[in-house]
Amino acid sequence: MGRILLALGLLLGLTLFIPACGTRSQAVYTAGDLLLEEDFEQGFGWDEGESGGVLIGVDRGAYRIRSDVSQYTRGYGSQTYTDVIIEAEMVQSAADQVNAYGIVCRASSSQSSANGYYFLISSDGAYSIRRGESSGELAALIPWARSGAIRTGAGVNRMRVICAGDYLALVVNDRLLADRRDSTYASGYIGFAAATREGTTVEVAFDDLRVWEAVAGE
Repeated sequence: MGRILLALGLLLGLTLFIPACGTRSQAVYTAGDLLLEEDFEQGFGWDEGESGGVLIGVDRGAYRIRSDVSQYTRGYGSQTYTDVIIEAEMVQSAADQVNAYGIVCRASSSQSSANGYYFLISSDGAYSIRRGESSGELAALIPWARSGAIRTGAGVNRMRVICAGDYLALVVNDRLLADRRDSTYASGYIGFAAATREGTTVEVAFDDLRVWEAVAGE
C-alpha cells in the first residue's frame, strides 16, 4: 500500500500515570473461528512505507514500526472486522522507555483520521486504552496507569484485546488490565501503532498475530 499513517494525539503527559477506572463489566467473550493467523514472513496486505525517521512494514519475520515523532505512527492490514479478539507478541528495542505502542482495532484507513480504538503499553510499564477521533486526537478511555504485568525495556509482551459490541478489554501477559464500554465505532481495520517523545526513537516488532471471532458467553 506504500503509506504511513500518523495520528495527531501527542504523548504529552505520558509520564503522569493515573489509576485506571475501567468498568469491570464482567463481560465474557470466548474465541470463536480463527479469522486470521499471520507470522509476517510475507508482506502482502499490510501498509508499508518510509518517510524521514518513520518506517512501517514487514521485515525479518515481523511487522515493524520505527518512529522518531511524537505522533502515533500506524500500520494496518487490508481486511475489516467487527467483533474480534486480537492477540500479538511485541518487542520494543529502542533505548528510550518513554513511548507507547500496541494494537488498534476498528480503525479507519484515512490518512487524515485517527478513528479506532488504541490499546497501548509503554516500555516503562504503563498501559492505556484510547479512542481515536476524526480530528486526529486520541481521547483517553482508560488514562495511563502502571502495571507489574508489563515487561519493561526490551521485554517481550503478549497483548490480547477484545473489541466486541461496545465492550473493549486489554489483557497483557494473561492479566486483564482494563476494560471499558464505548459504542463509537462498530467495525474497521486492525493493525498496530507506536509513538515516542521528540528527540527519541521507538522501534517495535509485532509478530504472531491471531484474530478470532469474539463470541459472547453466558
